Amino acid sequence: MAAARDGAVTFEADGSVTLGGVTLTPDEVEIQATPRPGTAVAHDEGLVVVIDTELTPALRAEGDARDLQRAIQDLRRDADLALDERIQLWIEGADPAVVPHLAEVAADTLSDLAAGPIPADAMARASVELASGEVRVALRRHIGLGASR
Repeated sequence: MAAARDGAVTFEADGSVTLGGVTLTPDEVEIQATPRPGTAVAHDEGLVVVIDTELTPALRAEGDARDLQRAIQDLRRDADLALDERIQLWIEGADPAVVPHLAEVAADTLSDLAAGPIPADAMARASVELASGEVRVALRRHIGLGASR
Protein backbone atom coordinates (compact mmCIF):
# COMPACT_ATOMS: atom_id res chain seq x y z
CA MET A 1 0.00 0.00 0.00
CA ALA A 2 2.87 2.39 0.78
CA ALA A 3 4.34 1.72 -2.68
CA ALA A 4 0.98 2.41 -4.32
CA ARG A 5 0.61 5.68 -2.41
CA ASP A 6 4.13 6.66 -3.49
CA GLY A 7 3.32 5.91 -7.13
CA ALA A 8 5.70 2.92 -7.27
CA VAL A 9 3.19 0.82 -9.18
CA THR A 10 3.16 -0.32 -12.80
CA PHE A 11 0.12 -1.75 -14.55
CA GLU A 12 1.10 -4.14 -17.33
CA ALA A 13 -0.87 -4.82 -20.54
CA ASP A 14 -1.35 -8.49 -19.55
CA GLY A 15 -3.18 -7.42 -16.36
CA SER A 16 -0.28 -8.01 -13.99
CA VAL A 17 0.85 -5.33 -11.56
CA THR A 18 4.32 -4.56 -10.29
CA LEU A 19 4.10 -2.98 -6.89
CA GLY A 20 7.15 -2.05 -4.84
CA GLY A 21 9.35 -4.38 -6.90
CA VAL A 22 6.97 -7.37 -6.61
CA THR A 23 5.00 -8.54 -9.65
CA LEU A 24 1.52 -9.92 -9.09
CA THR A 25 -0.27 -11.93 -11.78
CA PRO A 26 -3.72 -10.89 -13.05
CA ASP A 27 -5.44 -13.55 -10.92
CA GLU A 28 -3.69 -12.21 -7.81
CA VAL A 29 -4.89 -8.63 -8.33
CA GLU A 30 -8.27 -7.02 -8.03
CA ILE A 31 -8.44 -3.28 -8.50
CA GLN A 32 -11.51 -1.49 -7.26
CA ALA A 33 -12.31 2.17 -7.63
CA THR A 34 -14.20 3.33 -4.57
CA PRO A 35 -15.35 6.93 -4.64
CA ARG A 36 -14.67 9.22 -1.74
CA PRO A 37 -17.65 11.13 -0.38
CA GLY A 38 -18.51 13.94 -2.78
CA THR A 39 -17.10 12.14 -5.83
CA ALA A 40 -18.29 9.71 -8.47
CA VAL A 41 -16.04 7.19 -10.21
CA ALA A 42 -16.44 5.51 -13.59
CA HIS A 43 -14.01 3.11 -15.22
CA ASP A 44 -13.79 1.28 -18.52
CA GLU A 45 -10.93 -0.62 -20.16
CA GLY A 46 -8.28 0.65 -17.78
CA LEU A 47 -9.43 4.27 -17.81
CA VAL A 48 -10.70 5.70 -14.52
CA VAL A 49 -12.48 9.03 -14.22
CA VAL A 50 -13.23 10.70 -10.90
CA ILE A 51 -15.75 13.56 -10.85
CA ASP A 52 -16.19 15.98 -7.98
CA THR A 53 -19.94 16.11 -7.27
CA GLU A 54 -19.86 18.64 -4.45
CA LEU A 55 -21.97 21.71 -5.12
CA THR A 56 -20.12 24.84 -4.10
CA PRO A 57 -21.98 28.01 -3.11
CA ALA A 58 -20.95 29.51 -6.48
CA LEU A 59 -22.47 26.57 -8.39
CA ARG A 60 -25.66 26.79 -6.32
CA ALA A 61 -25.95 30.52 -7.10
CA GLU A 62 -25.44 29.84 -10.80
CA GLY A 63 -28.17 27.17 -10.66
CA ASP A 64 -30.52 29.61 -8.94
CA ALA A 65 -29.82 32.17 -11.67
CA ARG A 66 -30.72 29.61 -14.35
CA ASP A 67 -33.92 28.69 -12.50
CA LEU A 68 -34.78 32.38 -12.22
CA GLN A 69 -34.15 32.87 -15.94
CA ARG A 70 -36.48 29.96 -16.75
CA ALA A 71 -39.18 31.38 -14.47
CA ILE A 72 -38.92 34.80 -16.17
CA GLN A 73 -39.32 33.21 -19.60
CA ASP A 74 -42.36 31.27 -18.31
CA LEU A 75 -43.82 34.49 -16.88
CA ARG A 76 -43.21 36.25 -20.20
CA ARG A 77 -45.04 33.44 -22.03
CA ASP A 78 -47.94 33.56 -19.54
CA ALA A 79 -48.24 37.33 -20.19
CA ASP A 80 -48.42 36.66 -23.98
CA LEU A 81 -45.19 38.56 -24.62
CA ALA A 82 -43.02 37.50 -27.53
CA LEU A 83 -39.64 35.99 -26.69
CA ASP A 84 -37.91 38.76 -28.68
CA GLU A 85 -39.84 41.62 -27.03
CA ARG A 86 -37.85 43.76 -24.56
CA ILE A 87 -39.24 43.92 -21.05
CA GLN A 88 -38.69 45.77 -17.82
CA LEU A 89 -37.96 43.39 -14.98
CA TRP A 90 -38.15 43.70 -11.21
CA ILE A 91 -36.51 41.12 -8.95
CA GLU A 92 -36.98 41.33 -5.19
CA GLY A 93 -35.45 39.15 -2.50
CA ALA A 94 -32.59 37.61 -4.46
CA ASP A 95 -29.91 36.02 -2.32
CA PRO A 96 -26.69 38.10 -2.33
CA ALA A 97 -24.86 35.20 -4.01
CA VAL A 98 -27.35 35.33 -6.93
CA VAL A 99 -27.17 39.12 -7.40
CA PRO A 100 -23.93 39.05 -9.46
CA HIS A 101 -25.76 36.83 -11.98
CA LEU A 102 -28.75 39.16 -12.46
CA ALA A 103 -27.16 41.19 -15.27
CA GLU A 104 -26.66 37.99 -17.26
CA VAL A 105 -30.21 36.85 -16.48
CA ALA A 106 -31.47 40.23 -17.73
CA ALA A 107 -29.40 40.03 -20.91
CA ASP A 108 -30.56 36.48 -21.63
CA THR A 109 -34.22 37.41 -21.13
CA LEU A 110 -34.05 40.71 -23.09
CA SER A 111 -34.81 42.58 -19.89
CA ASP A 112 -33.85 45.89 -18.41
CA LEU A 113 -33.52 45.48 -14.65
CA ALA A 114 -35.64 48.10 -12.96
CA ALA A 115 -34.82 49.55 -9.56
CA GLY A 116 -37.29 50.06 -6.77
CA PRO A 117 -40.36 48.19 -5.65
CA ILE A 118 -42.54 46.23 -8.05
CA PRO A 119 -45.02 48.71 -9.59
CA ALA A 120 -48.76 48.23 -9.45
CA ASP A 121 -48.97 48.27 -13.27
CA ALA A 122 -46.68 45.28 -13.76
CA MET A 123 -48.23 42.98 -16.40
CA ALA A 124 -47.20 39.78 -14.69
CA ARG A 125 -45.75 38.83 -11.34
CA ALA A 126 -44.79 35.63 -9.59
CA SER A 127 -43.02 34.19 -6.60
CA VAL A 128 -40.21 31.84 -7.56
CA GLU A 129 -38.84 29.29 -5.12
CA LEU A 130 -35.09 28.95 -5.59
CA ALA A 131 -32.68 26.81 -3.58
CA SER A 132 -31.57 30.01 -1.83
CA GLY A 133 -35.13 31.10 -1.00
CA GLU A 134 -38.15 32.81 -2.47
CA VAL A 135 -37.72 35.60 -5.02
CA ARG A 136 -40.47 37.87 -6.34
CA VAL A 137 -40.36 38.84 -9.99
CA ALA A 138 -42.52 41.13 -12.07
CA LEU A 139 -42.36 42.37 -15.63
CA ARG A 140 -44.01 44.59 -18.17
CA ARG A 141 -43.39 45.64 -21.75
CA HIS A 142 -40.38 47.88 -22.04
CA ILE A 143 -41.32 51.53 -21.94
CA GLY A 144 -38.84 53.23 -24.25
CA LEU A 145 -37.83 56.86 -24.31
CA GLY A 146 -40.70 59.07 -25.35
CA ALA A 147 -43.29 56.35 -24.83
CA SER A 148 -46.26 57.03 -22.63
CA ARG A 149 -47.37 54.85 -19.83
